[in-house]
Amino acid sequence: MQISACVIVKNEAKNISTCLESVQKIVQQIIVVDTGSTDDTVDLVKKYGAEVYHYEWNNDFSAVKNFALGKAKGDWVIFLDADEYISAETAGNVPNIIKQYGKGCDGFITHMSNIDIDDDNRLIDEFFITRIFRRDPNLCFAGTVHEYLMHKNRKNRWYKIERSELELLHTGYSSGRVRSKCERNLKILHKQLTNDPNNVDLYRYLADAYYGIEDYDQAIKYARQDLATGRKEISYASRSYRVLLNSLQRQGADFASQEEVIQESIKAFPLLPDFYAEYGVLFFNQGQYDKAEEAFGRAFALDAVYDDMETSLFHSKVGLTYLVLGKLYEYKNDYAKAIEVYQKILADDKYLINAFSPLYQLICEEDPVYCIAFLNSLYDKTKKMDLEFLIANIQPLQRGKILAYYMQAYKKLVKEKNIDVLALIAAGNYSKIQVLSAGQLQADQEFAVLSAMLIKDYKQIENLLPYFLSDYQKIIVRFYQAEAPMLSSKEFAAYQEILLQLFQVKEPLVLQQYVKLAMDFSLIERLAIAKTLKNNGYYFVAVELYKNILSFELVNGKMEVLYELGYCYYRLQDYNLALQFFEEAKQLGMNNNEIDGFIIWSNEALGNKVEQVVEV
Repeated sequence: MQISACVIVKNEAKNISTCLESVQKIVQQIIVVDTGSTDDTVDLVKKYGAEVYHYEWNNDFSAVKNFALGKAKGDWVIFLDADEYISAETAGNVPNIIKQYGKGCDGFITHMSNIDIDDDNRLIDEFFITRIFRRDPNLCFAGTVHEYLMHKNRKNRWYKIERSELELLHTGYSSGRVRSKCERNLKILHKQLTNDPNNVDLYRYLADAYYGIEDYDQAIKYARQDLATGRKEISYASRSYRVLLNSLQRQGADFASQEEVIQESIKAFPLLPDFYAEYGVLFFNQGQYDKAEEAFGRAFALDAVYDDMETSLFHSKVGLTYLVLGKLYEYKNDYAKAIEVYQKILADDKYLINAFSPLYQLICEEDPVYCIAFLNSLYDKTKKMDLEFLIANIQPLQRGKILAYYMQAYKKLVKEKNIDVLALIAAGNYSKIQVLSAGQLQADQEFAVLSAMLIKDYKQIENLLPYFLSDYQKIIVRFYQAEAPMLSSKEFAAYQEILLQLFQVKEPLVLQQYVKLAMDFSLIERLAIAKTLKNNGYYFVAVELYKNILSFELVNGKMEVLYELGYCYYRLQDYNLALQFFEEAKQLGMNNNEIDGFIIWSNEALGNKVEQVVEV
């Protein structure tokens, strides 16, 4: 059995070596057809023993590919694009795959992963495609763009190969290349449509290309035209539904418009998990959390048994699905499930900040020994990259024993001996701020101000005041001296900055004393401070400030303050008070899915009977 490899190239010096190296050891002939390279492509391919042919480009991919096929001598052909390659782990399986499954079929449908080499090989999406097939004079390429194989006398006979046996990778849709490729394709597609206006096969490709250049109106137009034809391809029939939905999302379409497309998609592809996951995200964004959870549950259940030819992109977006599900469990006060979800994400991508931050915020109140053991199960403290990630991402959330532990591990690993403010704060050595130079104090103003407050002794820091900016000076003096001049709107931005720093050191008494200074500011500024407290999980402190605001005769915004109080009490698991404030907010006219969901969950937590219908 002989195998030929074929590739069409033009200025592919950056890609061609990876492509040819992936097949060099499993083929007996390499054919490269060049359509006008001006770089080193031709010289490179000759190093792999390729037969090089030149072809004058005529905007017809099928024509040039059929030309290459005419030069092949093997019994089977591997026809790759220059920016595609077979994974090193599975390339050696090709001869055995042909021997085992090749009898009686024209070729193989194989798994292809689009990866973004401009973004650390991030997985973009996945699909099935035919790249290995029998050399047969009746098998040829058709279509000027997005060409496809067709048998002249009958339907194609393909055999599906599992990803574990054979995986192909494609880098052509990397972020730095998509637009130029789509613009090129659009010119060819429109020329073809002009010559053949009844060719409905072009609609899907036009929708794809317009989506790639972010022309969502045109993408929607051609996606709808494609769906109206009722045609279905063998392995990517759902593509136009995806383009249509994603285009609507990018345009900020309303709930009803997106839901209509999702329901149509589910009706057309009831076994595909992807559109149930999209439904879950849509429900979540609308505050319909129970419906979101139900939709996510169906998506995961379908994915567990999915084995259909239709391409599923669920795994390429499962991280986003888990992130939304984790936030949903946080809203339900089901922290154990939220931690489990975030842990799953980090097991797959441990440097994903969007998963690390909420996970850390959920565990950081536990005993530091437990937190460190938990983090050590995900990260390796003997690896510099892991330690740098932990320090960089714990620092904005908390500065205490856990951060000090990893900073000490890092200093030991890199043999660093410098003293900085962050290290002092992490270790709780606030009084040592006095040993820092004026330059260090001025460079780390926020950290230094924080230390000045945490010392809890005005006399120790009084001589350092000249090194602080004037706004910080006023805040420090006001913090220690009740008779000092009140703060004004001029100091509000600096106040908020220090508040964010205080969140990270977990000193509740200092925080409560500092929040008392909020009374110096206007009601609007107090509302902003209360929101900052709420958004960072300091619900108990936020409650006191919201109550103070509520004691005034509010002309506007009372309904929103009542809701925020209800939300804070809900997160504090005081469901009776949560219900009280939620109901008061509803009486003033608040009516949305989010407040209804919290009322249902509060009643459930109290054991009250509630009627709800969840339909997906």
